[in-house]
Amino acid sequence: MRWEIEKSGCCEHKGMVQVRICFYLEPGDARYDEHHVEVSVLPADGYPGEKDESGRPKPESEYAAWVQGLPREWRVNPFHNHFLYVDPETPDSEIATIADGLLSRFYAEWSSGETPGRGLPRVRRIEHADSRRIASCERRAEEIRQAEWHL
Repeated sequence: MRWEIEKSGCCEHKGMVQVRICFYLEPGDARYDEHHVEVSVLPADGYPGEKDESGRPKPESEYAAWVQGLPREWRVNPFHNHFLYVDPETPDSEIATIADGLLSRFYAEWSSGETPGRGLPRVRRIEHADSRRIASCERRAEEIRQAEWHL
């Protein structure tokens, strides 16, 4: 099992730095087959057929047939995603230590059939975050997105 920072989920949130962590299983881990899935490889330009005014393919039966004809690949999806909220001064090493601890906890819960993360404390927030704190959180979130996370 392992964890990764999902960079699209790192931002300022309610006066804190939000860090999205994805937790993955590896071959031999409990219930691995539930998240080791075969998926269609969608082309970058998307569905070439007709779409309705909201952008949904029509008719659905043609879209389904198109998807079925695409090449496929195996992928491992996260068994759990978690948002961590930290102060902007929190170093990468502390984030990694927290993520390591959560990985152990969430995997134990997952292995025993429980939903990972139940019972964790609610998100701490800064009621009246000033513009300096918000800017500091935004800078730190950008640093986290740019960092090379070696697990």
